[in-house]
This record gives sequence, C-alpha cells and structure tokens, in this order.
Amino acid sequence: MRLLSYDFRIVHKPGESNMSDYLSRHPDTGQGSKSSIAEEYVSFLAYHDVPVAMNMNEIIQATSTDNDLQMAIKSIKTGCRSNTNKNKVFDTFSRCKNELSVVNLKGGEILLHESRIVIPRQLQDKAISLAHEGHQGIVKTKQLLREKVYFPGMDQQVENMCKSCIPCLAATISKQHEPLNMSDMPKYPFQMISLDFCGPFPDGKYLLVLIDEYSRFPFVEVLNSITGNTVIPVLDKIFSETGIPEILKSDNGSPMNSHLFKSFAKHMGFKHRKITPLWPQANAECERFMKTIGKSIRASHVHHTNWKQDMYAFLRNYRSTPHGTTAETPAQLFYGRPINIKIPMVQKQKKYKKDIKARENDRKSKQKNERIR
Repeated sequence: MRLLSYDFRIVHKPGESNMSDYLSRHPDTGQGSKSSIAEEYVSFLAYHDVPVAMNMNEIIQATSTDNDLQMAIKSIKTGCRSNTNKNKVFDTFSRCKNELSVVNLKGGEILLHESRIVIPRQLQDKAISLAHEGHQGIVKTKQLLREKVYFPGMDQQVENMCKSCIPCLAATISKQHEPLNMSDMPKYPFQMISLDFCGPFPDGKYLLVLIDEYSRFPFVEVLNSITGNTVIPVLDKIFSETGIPEILKSDNGSPMNSHLFKSFAKHMGFKHRKITPLWPQANAECERFMKTIGKSIRASHVHHTNWKQDMYAFLRNYRSTPHGTTAETPAQLFYGRPINIKIPMVQKQKKYKKDIKARENDRKSKQKNERIR
C-alpha cells in the first residue's frame, strides 16, 4: 500500500555492480517529505476501505435526493401512480406497492418495505460493503442484507461486489476443474474393469472393489491384507466366474506394482493399465462406488449390525438399481436378466430356445433307456 502512490520500475542489478553502502542501509528519514506522503496515502486507503457505520440521518438525506424513492413516496401518499419518468426501479416498487409504507422521522421521511428500510441508490454500495465486512460469502451477505434492508437489484449487486472483492478472491480456495476427458464405453461386459481397495476398517479388514466399466456391475471381496499373495487368488476366483478381461485398470499401489502381479497379468493374458499418479479421476467409476459402499458400511457400524450382511444387502439393491449413466441396471447389462431381490416384481415369462429344450428331453430319454437296459 505504501508503494501504490508511486510510479516506478524495478531493475535488477547483480551484487558485484551494486555494492551497498552505509547510507543505502541507513537512510536519513528526517529529511524530505516522501515518508509522510506515503503514510498519509496509507491512512487514506485504510480509512476509505473500512466501511463506516450508516446512520439514519444519512438515509433520510439520501432519500430526499433520490428521484425514484421520491416518486414512490408520492405515489403511496396520493394513491395513484405517476405516468412520467417510468423506469425499472419504479416498476419494481409498483409491483410491491402493498408492502411499502412511508415513515415520518425527525428531519424527513424514509420508505419501508414491510419492516425493512429501503436504501437509496446513493447508499446501496455502502450498505453492501457493511454487510460484506468480514468477507462473508455471497449467500451469507445476501441473507444479512435481507434481514435489515431492501432495494431493487440487491442480489445482483451483492454478487458483483463479492466477485470483485480482491481479498475474497485471494483467500477463497479455487474449485474450478479442467473439463473432463470422457472415456469410451467398452463394447461388451467385462472387456475393461477397474480395481481399487477400500479400508482398512475398524476390524482390520479391506475390500477389493472391482467394477465392470460396461455394465457398472460391482464385485466386492473381503481381504485380510492387500498384498499380492492375497489379491491374486481373489482375482483368479472372480475371473473363473466371469472370464478374463482384456484390460484391468488400477492405481499405482504396492500390490499392483509387484513382480508377482506382473507375472499374473502375463499368465492370464490381460493388459494392466495404471492410471496417472495422484489423479483419481482417471479411475472415477471405482472411486465413486467406494464412497457409496463406504457410507453403507459406516451406517452399519453406527447401528451396531453385521457390516458384511449389510454390505451384501447393499450390493443386491445396487445391482438391481438403474445406473444414472446407462439408465439400465448393472445386473441386466451384465447377466442379460434382472436379479430377484426382496422387493417383489412381476416376473416376465422366460423364453427358452426350442432346440435346447428338445435336446434336453432327447438326452434324458436316452439316459432313461440306458438305465432300463
């Protein structure tokens, strides 16, 4: 602030050509008036930057010189609307005329909107500055003003002032993100899967979470640890039920970087794709599901119930609920059929291929005849 009143240019000089002497280190502050000018400038900025309290005399004086408020006061007293000097502010007052009233005070008149003082245009910026003192956010500043005063266009003016407040902009944590780079949906179930771990939980257990990127069908297994020796057998079990994926996507955790896991991927024939370090958005489907299942397990601990049974109940319902992106249930896309849960549903008649049923009856007849012989 002390340097804002000067127009200067900074030039760097290396120390060898800019030897400092005693006078540059110890200037004589008693000579010249530059120091006092700087301090006066700082005092001026500090005084005018801090909003001074608003008193009723100011409002009465500003109301008497505000044309829009004087027109509104005149219309309220006479009961008729003036047809001259139409503008947006007066139109706003006309729409809420039943909520307006004129109050006579010592020294003049003020306008009230219900029980709130209508602030003249001249004092609106000052009122917003007073409400924003302490640098509350936009919503809080609006709420504070609405409790005390009223003037047309208040919300927009508050937003403009708060968004242009330098201290607020400097102190507010930025939440802006780069546009998402959406990945293409796989062509069929279990072509690409995402893997991550959740935990540890209070009992020391971990969850291995596997999500099919096509159907969003989750697989969850409980682990005692997340070493390669415990993760690989569980993945082998899942692959025996679903088949081997083409691509397995995971973070750069220690089990995924082990030589044992590299050998397992090569042996099974799938490609292991590691996401960018410290960028969980690259594995967003799995990360988002872990927040959901983590909430279910925490709720189970609150109710002191068996968290594993609650987790399995959650998985049944999750797999039977339409996904927000695909608008289909994970079970329907993965299995090609809905799965039964506790909520009853009308079962559609299942159609079997005639040749399969005929082949089954033929085989059963042959087996029966062979037993008779």
